[in-house]
Amino acid sequence: MGLKEFKGVEIRSNIASLDVTITKAHFAKLLSLEDKGKKISEYTDEEYYRESIKKEMYDD
Repeated sequence: MGLKEFKGVEIRSNIASLDVTITKAHFAKLLSLEDKGKKISEYTDEEYYRESIKKEMYDD
C-alpha cells in the first residue's frame, strides 16, 4: 500500500469506507470564485505582505 501521487494541497478523509478528497478547486467552485492565487508560504521574502495576509485572515 503506497501513497497517492501528490497533485497539490488537499484535504483527505474517509467517511463510511468512502474516500473523500476536497481541493482548493472545490472551495472555489462552491464560492463561485476563480481558482487562482498564492499560498502564504510563497511570501517568504516578502514579510510585509505575509503579515498583512495573516492579519486580514486571522485577526478580528
